Amino acid sequence: MIIDCHCHYNLSPLFEEWEKHWENASAKDIGGAVVIGVNRETSLRAVTLSQHPQFWAAAGIHPNEPEEMQHNQPTLSWADIEKQQLEEFEKLHADVHEKDIVAVGECGLDYFRIAEHPLREEIIKTQKKLVTAQIKWAQQLRKPLILHARDTGEQAYWDMLAALQNAAWKDTFILHCVSGPSEYVQKALSQGAYVGVAGNVTYKNAAHIRELAEFIPREKMLIETDAPFLPPHPHRGKMCEPWMIRETATFLENLLNIDDAQLLQNTSHAFDISL
Repeated sequence: MIIDCHCHYNLSPLFEEWEKHWENASAKDIGGAVVIGVNRETSLRAVTLSQHPQFWAAAGIHPNEPEEMQHNQPTLSWADIEKQQLEEFEKLHADVHEKDIVAVGECGLDYFRIAEHPLREEIIKTQKKLVTAQIKWAQQLRKPLILHARDTGEQAYWDMLAALQNAAWKDTFILHCVSGPSEYVQKALSQGAYVGVAGNVTYKNAAHIRELAEFIPREKMLIETDAPFLPPHPHRGKMCEPWMIRETATFLENLLNIDDAQLLQNTSHAFDISL
């Protein structure tokens, strides 16, 4: 049995038929999932889904949320977007209680899509404010952080570790869907990180992801789908369904000789959940 440590049963198109998707996953000996919020609405939805005995919730604001708002409401000034996003976080902070969640996130820094964006620096400043607020919230709750870091270069990765250092972070954190320079991953591991590996480790062009996976200590590796995103090969191009984590687990066992029991133990330790 394994636990999917990062799944979006709370997002379309999974949410509308989440019972069917869970049934298909459990038939593959998937024992549960951490359901990850990306904004206030989906975080509250994750909390509701966590009433199911095999689901646990994480609540957070994804770093791309401000940019999505700017795309959907282009007449808003960036100052208004930042204000609204920080207000959404404060509402989430008020709505969600310690007992509701096992982690804070998905939060972090994502510069991947904004390399040529005219508001790049403003977007980065807003992302840093949002992730700093969520780091403080996780410290208040004594919950792990689920961190999303992505960039065409390296800046977001090092900025992410700097944000943790500036906040004097001492507790558990998880690198969701591992990527970035190997030195960054090694530094995070030295600071106590767990590392999530998703279906993209199976892609033919993902040699770097496999290289990262190979030096992750086996006791620090987690497995995730990120469903409905990142389906493993040969399902690439389709919607990722939660049952597909079984194919990623088989791939990792063949690549790294890591078995279900180790992955299950790691998930239990990272999220402090009893299985």
